[in-house]
Amino acid sequence: MDGVLLSFSHLRFDRRAWVDDGQFDLDDLERVSGNEDDYAPRFEVRLDGEGRLLSSRSRYGDYAVAWRPPAARAALQLQAFAADRIAGSLRIDDPAGKAMIDFDLPLMARGPSSRPGASLPEDGGEPGRWLMARSAAVWGGDLDGLLRLMAPAERASATGTVRFDPSDYIEYVPGDIETSGSSFFMLKQRMSTPRIDRILGGSWDGDVAWIDFAGSDGAIAHEAVTGTAVLHRDRRGHWSMVRIDTREPSAQVHADRSNTIDRSAKKKESGGGTGREGIPGSVCFGRNVLVNGRPVEPGCSKSGRDLQGGD
Repeated sequence: MDGVLLSFSHLRFDRRAWVDDGQFDLDDLERVSGNEDDYAPRFEVRLDGEGRLLSSRSRYGDYAVAWRPPAARAALQLQAFAADRIAGSLRIDDPAGKAMIDFDLPLMARGPSSRPGASLPEDGGEPGRWLMARSAAVWGGDLDGLLRLMAPAERASATGTVRFDPSDYIEYVPGDIETSGSSFFMLKQRMSTPRIDRILGGSWDGDVAWIDFAGSDGAIAHEAVTGTAVLHRDRRGHWSMVRIDTREPSAQVHADRSNTIDRSAKKKESGGGTGREGIPGSVCFGRNVLVNGRPVEPGCSKSGRDLQGGD
């Protein structure tokens, strides 16, 4: 075992979003629910392959923070340390916060992760065809075609709607097209929608679909990218975009039948990201965590290299 990274947060990790790109990596620790201030505060510790505490740090979002020797900032006691499980207690005495955390967690290795649901056909099926049509409308300047593809709520936001309160008033709320102008509206659409050339794969689970694609990005100059679009279908069958993540393509990028992407290139998500140095081998997360004697969610998180060693 090369090493372990434990990451603790008082926020709930958004584990469903971890499968968006078919990879489980350290960037996913920044995906949490209820993160209104974009801080996602975490306390992280690194262990060596024998379970000894090496260093610790307090971190917010994706801001780079140096690892420091634990000294009096943290104390770790382990009751179990195996290839698939870690348990013990951690005392944190840090300016950012103090706590006593008891945990019993499974270990996970960084790498490909399977998405739920069924694999999509080569053309992406219904959600893939919708995504291709939307990208074509945006980059072809087809405003009417784009509006036809929008779900009712998004279309009302674009074109305007009447807000009605039966006890008080009827009010017209202008849409983005009226307030920004159609040209600027389409420019904003291009800034948030890549030009999609082909579908690489994906999966469909209930009302959510993950579409892996290749194309280009940039409102003015185009840069080759691959990426994943997360789509949602409402009860009337209307598709809408939840989010799109893009990244620089590797020399050979593909999505295999297990719904994963070979992604060795640097991730370039819509929210940005920073390079990380000194990342240890494996990482863990789980639910069975006690903080100051009380159960909390989530607990601990994630991984570096394969648990058996090597990349």
